[in-house]
Amino acid sequence: MVSLDLFKPAIEKVITGFSDILNVDAAVINGNGQLVTSTERYLKQKGALVHVPSIEVVLSRGQYLVDKPGAMDMCTGCRFSTHCPAKVELLSSIKVANQPIGVVSLTSFTKEGQNRLSKNTEKYQQILTEITEMITTIIRLERPPSSREPYALLLEETLHAACDAYLTFDQNGKLVFHNTAADSYLRKHQLQPDDLSRMFSPSLAGGGDGPLPLANCLGDKLGAAIEASPIIVDNQFVGGVLKIAADRPQAVSAAFPRPALPNRGSLDKIIGTSPAVNALKQKTEKIKNSSSTVLITGETGTGKGHLARAIHEASNRAYQPFVAINCASIPENLFESELFGYEEGAFTGAKKGGKPGRFELAHGGTLFLDEIGDMPPAIQPKLLRVLQEMTLERVGGTRSIPIDVRIIAATNHDLEELVAQKKFRADLYYRLGVIPIAIPSLRERLEDVPLLAESFLRKCAGKTGKAIHAISPEALDRLQRYTWPGNVRELENAIEYAMNMESTNVLTAESLPDRIRLQPTAPAAEASPIKAKIADVQIEAIRQALQKHGSDLKGKQEVARELGIGIRTLYRKMKAYQLT
Repeated sequence: MVSLDLFKPAIEKVITGFSDILNVDAAVINGNGQLVTSTERYLKQKGALVHVPSIEVVLSRGQYLVDKPGAMDMCTGCRFSTHCPAKVELLSSIKVANQPIGVVSLTSFTKEGQNRLSKNTEKYQQILTEITEMITTIIRLERPPSSREPYALLLEETLHAACDAYLTFDQNGKLVFHNTAADSYLRKHQLQPDDLSRMFSPSLAGGGDGPLPLANCLGDKLGAAIEASPIIVDNQFVGGVLKIAADRPQAVSAAFPRPALPNRGSLDKIIGTSPAVNALKQKTEKIKNSSSTVLITGETGTGKGHLARAIHEASNRAYQPFVAINCASIPENLFESELFGYEEGAFTGAKKGGKPGRFELAHGGTLFLDEIGDMPPAIQPKLLRVLQEMTLERVGGTRSIPIDVRIIAATNHDLEELVAQKKFRADLYYRLGVIPIAIPSLRERLEDVPLLAESFLRKCAGKTGKAIHAISPEALDRLQRYTWPGNVRELENAIEYAMNMESTNVLTAESLPDRIRLQPTAPAAEASPIKAKIADVQIEAIRQALQKHGSDLKGKQEVARELGIGIRTLYRKMKAYQLT
């Protein structure tokens, strides 16, 4: 298939000339929805990626009038479906050898232009046909030497016949080619080529250095092992090729380990069976697909970021970007440009062409604002406006950019106290806290420690290179008696430390950090009267429950459920109170 990019300079002259004469905006788009060339206003209003289903309609029909932009069948799923900046569009397909390869668009973004095109539709359609024919003539006359064409066609046909999926990207992360297998793979995962370009362009623009970030990004979305190869010309990176193996057992390479597929509809990544965690899971299950803002609170190390990602991966946005930003780690003078992006020339050192902010990078997905309590006061009203209007302006820009982003914020601060101290805006606090979720500290759910410890044991196996398959009862006992001021993060670090120290295939108490291993245990005789009374109440409650349900395994499970504790905690208390 002929690439329109090869003829861009000549096509650009045609488009610019007719645009000036007709006083309308014009664009040429390839079959993958990527802008080949356009007027400046078209680029600013609609961006470099066009809704692919719309392009496919024009490619199949030849010519099309969009007199109700955003409200037509072809607009379904477009990011501008409810607020299209165009007032009217005339579209025509470009054909070479009777094969459609792209689309020409005449567009007006003004009411005056809409009236003019609507009153003279037939004349503008005739002009559009002539523009299309001129572009076809340019391609025919300026086509690359025919000696190369058979090889290019042979290569394309070979790739289309391959079982594996192949995708080719340019140096900006834009999709240039994908074979039939890739097309099927993307459709299976409900992705369009323009989704991939939106996903990958920021990856390279944000500092990527080749196909590696593309492979990681796509692999994270599809849960597939991906091989990536750079395309180097004259020592310059000009693009990359990604290969997705056909659906069959795949070896996991060291360079690209297979990532976990987002577990849509499940929150199993939240580990624990305690009443507190069960309540957390139930609440999260109810709100996972909502677009309302979520405010996660909890002590440092409780897993706020882990929960935010779990919500995203369980939601209907799972195959869209998850973008995180730590509000405590960004200098105040860079905060606005990091969040909202900037235009070229906005300030000294601004990149040529500008740069999208985190909001734009998260379009269609989730933006996680970690440590929101540390957000500079000057940025708070700007964030509030974006959350209310769901549009933003880049630093140094003048156009409004619509966004579709779910916001999840997190903090270990008491935001109500910060509001009282005038350090955090009350209106922003209420806007962020539509759905508040409080994560319990680890000391409030010690019955979950064994499950968490076993999970970290598996997770750290690769880091330590140790084949440790279990934790001794003595080690678990010490872990459950510790108060965990650093919460889940401290537990993970303690398990990793112990695995490095352990010389057997079972993690023992002797390998635990000293603060846990040597923690003092008060003699029973020294227990306070209050603690003794609490123990008496617990003993009596367990004894009565055992009499009611029985002492077999099923009975003990019923006892644990009735008392609101885990089965492991029940066994531990029965042993401590000598009820076995």
